[in-house]
Amino acid sequence: MLVDHHCHLDFPDLAAARAEIMARATTAGVNLMVTISMRVRDFDTYRVIADANPGVYFSVGTHPHKAHEELDVTADEIVRLSMHPKCVAIGEAGLDYYYRNSTPEAQAAGLRTHIAAARRSIARVESIWLSTARISPTVAIASTASATSASISEK
Repeated sequence: MLVDHHCHLDFPDLAAARAEIMARATTAGVNLMVTISMRVRDFDTYRVIADANPGVYFSVGTHPHKAHEELDVTADEIVRLSMHPKCVAIGEAGLDYYYRNSTPEAQAAGLRTHIAAARRSIARVESIWLSTARISPTVAIASTASATSASISEK
């Protein structure tokens, strides 16, 4: 079984071809897909796609490029949304200093929020995938910011 654990089936330019894209993936042996969240506020989009397709799951989170748009999103909100049965991860969160679409401060604040949410929900995510696995339920990015990411993650 193959799993595409980082796809963006929600991108508007893919909408018209989504069924065809998923059919090609299945033909190629990809049985499960995780469409990765770019914005918590787009949760309903990810949920609708996953609910309509048995092999599709999703994450909930704010990409660092969008961090400045969702500074009001709380860990409690992320945890609450992550309780959907097809939500299997928190993120994509992290630091992306290469493009700087959001300030480093906004990205760091978002990452801290996502880490707090992930810590609260790790037991639930582990039970979905493998009851004996020690996995991280966080989808993270650290583009040219790995030292800062490590520092935030350790705290």
